[in-house]
Amino acid sequence: MKKVDMEEAARIYRISSDAVRKRIKAGKLQAEKDKQGRWQVFIEEAGPDDSGTILDDSGKLIKALENQIDYLQQENYRKDMIIMELTKRVPELPAGRQRVSFWSRFFRQDKGE
Repeated sequence: MKKVDMEEAARIYRISSDAVRKRIKAGKLQAEKDKQGRWQVFIEEAGPDDSGTILDDSGKLIKALENQIDYLQQENYRKDMIIMELTKRVPELPAGRQRVSFWSRFFRQDKGE
């Protein structure tokens, strides 16, 4: 294990310094304060067998997300087809009467109508 400051730990874990601080407080990260009052975080050094674990996990996550995207695209297409079929069934609305405002009728010159 090696000790690094909070900024370096944040860079290694790819999180913010505040997130490192919260994990230290929650006991999820081992750390101690140095003489200046700064946190030093204990980081396990990766061995030769640990180098691919992050890539393996991200590969699984990417595959799961791709599957979810495919599913959502299929659902979107299916719903579009349902909407298209329903709109074909709706009869065309007849043309409505032309509305004439009160003032047009009031000032109409032809009083016979």
